[in-house]
Amino acid sequence: MQDSKKRVIFNVADERIVKVVKDTVVEHYGVRAYKTLFDGKVLLSTIAKRRELFLISKEQYEIYERLKSKGRDPYFIGIFVGMVRVEERIRYRPSLDLFEKLFKVSRRNAVIVTEKSMENVLYGKDVLLEGIIDTINPIGKYPLVISTRMEPIALGITLRDPKRWKGLEPKTVVIKTIMDKGRYLRSGI
Repeated sequence: MQDSKKRVIFNVADERIVKVVKDTVVEHYGVRAYKTLFDGKVLLSTIAKRRELFLISKEQYEIYERLKSKGRDPYFIGIFVGMVRVEERIRYRPSLDLFEKLFKVSRRNAVIVTEKSMENVLYGKDVLLEGIIDTINPIGKYPLVISTRMEPIALGITLRDPKRWKGLEPKTVVIKTIMDKGRYLRSGI
């Protein structure tokens, strides 16, 4: 049996967490995208103050339950949906993986960036207004940053209301990069 201090234990996410995730997904990608990805699935949560969330099918959940009954817990399971911090209120930070899948279903909530901006973002830098070629509206709090080839490269957080980007200085940071695909390369994984 695994050492209990090193085990990652999952539980079905409680209703409050499911609601926060659903509200965020619907706000950014719509009900249809939410249903396409989440219907018939189980949202699991690690047990900690800062919890990781994973989305799995009901069949995968049955396999997980069998493993759990034998004292074996996987470290990772399903689609990484993001992280939540459970305090007085629940704070949810979606994952790049989740928003990439939702974008493919809905084609919204994204900014298309120049090649130079793409290189900067893949090195963890933020998105400047001058690096944005186009937007795929509506843009929410957490927009996907995509290349001119429509490839998702990062997830960001808007620092200013996208409706007010016109008239800003070109060098103004409008999106803070919170997760980018270059991170994996920089970490050596």
